[in-house]
Amino acid sequence: MQAAVFYTSNPDEARLATRQDILLRKAAYLDHGVFDGRLFVMPDASQIDEDAVWAAIEATDFTRVKLKLTHPLFGLGWTQEQANDAELWYKRYLFLVAKYPSAKPVPNRHLDEFWHQHILDTQAYAEDCQRIFGAFHHHYPYSGMFEGDDFEGWAHNVVVTERLFMVEFDVDYGDMGAKCNCFGGKCKSVTPA
Repeated sequence: MQAAVFYTSNPDEARLATRQDILLRKAAYLDHGVFDGRLFVMPDASQIDEDAVWAAIEATDFTRVKLKLTHPLFGLGWTQEQANDAELWYKRYLFLVAKYPSAKPVPNRHLDEFWHQHILDTQAYAEDCQRIFGAFHHHYPYSGMFEGDDFEGWAHNVVVTERLFMVEFDVDYGDMGAKCNCFGGKCKSVTPA
């Protein structure tokens, strides 16, 4: 089982939270419609022109992002298949951010790495955000790292994100990144999809 470190307000203290913790919370939601004692409520969708948003997303050129991820010398060692898979999921993520801005969709590590590469081309990223969202979409990389409400809010948003992917695309968000074990740097192995 993989463990993740979540820091307390005291930088010298840390506690471990395993993936099992999150899975147990998810199971409670799926079994009872309750997440940490709160009834799950679908977030309100914004009034967007979905076709226009999809057109803006599809018009976005991710060629250089995928090049950066796959480049043998300067990239992260992803295969073209892994980069293409991440692009598909990233486009879905962008749509959820546009349609459900109050939901705060949470990217998993595979999707987050694709987003990071997109952000690094700051001019293109700013232009893409303007075209897709009408404003710059900021990245807050610290969600869930701290105890208490921060971690609880992040864990809740993970469940909301999984639900939104199922509702909008009829896909299991847990399947995203199944083709790649690319976390923490260069890809080391490919796991079956």
